[in-house]
Amino acid sequence: MLPCLLGFSLLEAATNSVTVETESVAVRFGLSGGVPESWRLIDPAYLGPQELDGIELINASVSGPSGGAPLELVVPGESGEATFFREAIYEVERLDDPEEIRLILRSPESPGGIRLIRTYRFPMRGFKVGLTLEWENLSEGPVEFPESGDDLVLAIGPGLGGASRRDAGLAGSLYAYIEPVAAVGTEVEGVELELDQLRAELAGEGTPLRWVGLHNRYFLMALSPAQGFQREELRGVAWAGAGVASADEIGPMTRAGLVLGPILLAAGESTSRELTLFAGPKIRTELESGGEDLERVLYLNLWNWLRWLSFGLLALMNGIHALIPSWGLSIILLAVVIRLVLSPVAQIGIKAQARFNAANARMKPELKRINGEFAKDAAGKHHATMKLYKEHGVSMFSPFKGCLTLFIQIPIFIALFNVIGQAYELRGVGFLWINDLAAPDRLFPLGITLPVLGDSFNLLPVLMALTQVLTTNLAPPDGSDERQRRNQRWSMWAMALAFFLLFYNFPSGLIIYWTSANLGHLAQQQFWRFSPSDRSETTE
Repeated sequence: MLPCLLGFSLLEAATNSVTVETESVAVRFGLSGGVPESWRLIDPAYLGPQELDGIELINASVSGPSGGAPLELVVPGESGEATFFREAIYEVERLDDPEEIRLILRSPESPGGIRLIRTYRFPMRGFKVGLTLEWENLSEGPVEFPESGDDLVLAIGPGLGGASRRDAGLAGSLYAYIEPVAAVGTEVEGVELELDQLRAELAGEGTPLRWVGLHNRYFLMALSPAQGFQREELRGVAWAGAGVASADEIGPMTRAGLVLGPILLAAGESTSRELTLFAGPKIRTELESGGEDLERVLYLNLWNWLRWLSFGLLALMNGIHALIPSWGLSIILLAVVIRLVLSPVAQIGIKAQARFNAANARMKPELKRINGEFAKDAAGKHHATMKLYKEHGVSMFSPFKGCLTLFIQIPIFIALFNVIGQAYELRGVGFLWINDLAAPDRLFPLGITLPVLGDSFNLLPVLMALTQVLTTNLAPPDGSDERQRRNQRWSMWAMALAFFLLFYNFPSGLIIYWTSANLGHLAQQQFWRFSPSDRSETTE
């Protein structure tokens, strides 16, 4: 191990910063203040084709109106000691070995007689960083930091990652977010800040606070205590900087942190707090390596069974991609595989719908007679109708049997919505004319911004709506009269329009899946329609 005292060389005097670079991250520290000024993910395995310089998780110089830096010690109000440690020039010692890089930053003695030593331990590979904060009392009497006795908070943020594009419609608010998150006891929950409540206390009521962090669609920064804390008394806080004028500004100005003190030291005494910081992509294997159930941030708001369904679908999609190295084709094949798995249920539903349609056609004259005969007798009409249904083997649940596949597809779709929406693997990946499967396909710009639709023309939602209309239009006739069929056509177009508007700005990968599923359903429908055995079964 070779110590390297950087001190005040000409290089540091010119740049006033020092950079630690591992296989995974590059972090630039300011010698003034001794805190990270920039934190970049540089592992080539996690970079897109346009991100050759890495992904900036937090950059203090462009962090928004709230200012600040990641891992900054924050004291409410004004504090002379806090200002000193924020502006002081730190001495830097760097120790390298094959497994980690250790960076030690030592402040000069403060007016109150305190020295602050920050020690960072960066593994050569991975996103879990060790951090030790040590305070030494160099004076001849007791000291308290901060002097006011207020909370001392180690904060991450403000914001996380580059600004996300906030598209119009539902997808804009679902995917362009930066949210505080906290693990309290066995639960991991997001913390919602609002314009009328820009601060939230994070602490367990009888259960320990295990970690706090910030996360967005693809990344997580999370602080967890290692040593020097009373776990049962550990508190955290999340807040947005002053001057927030709209809900859209809250995320980029949000910070979260752990309460470290105040620090009380007798003469000559020292104390330390040891923490770990995970700062990296929300990929399950990386999150699991960080410990503390960090992987719970994946599909955070889903019920447990839906989370496990999402993990299963993600594993299936990754398995298909291992055989066919195209994410677009992998999503199409995923739709085919799921359609094949659900094929027995789909066939039951299609046959049940066809039998109901055939029975409905046979019952049509009798139903017309009953409607006329019992026009003023609702009870008699109901009794006669139920008797007719029984004679033809039709139950009140028969119309719903044809929707079996749809009912089963709903939780699958909810899971896929989360998988494709959060899959780091799809980030920035193109397919055909699509630049990013995790974003709308944006065939061409509109030149104006429209409510709900946004500022681009997306072709995939159009194709999805057309396949939905086609699937419904080519369904076997149900024996309805012309008026009923006209109403059904209006309902079909209204539903297609509603899906078009709802899905318009959803990730293109999700629309590819749904369109492929529609085409698969259409193929199954037509295969049954022209299958002699199945046709004879429903015309008995």
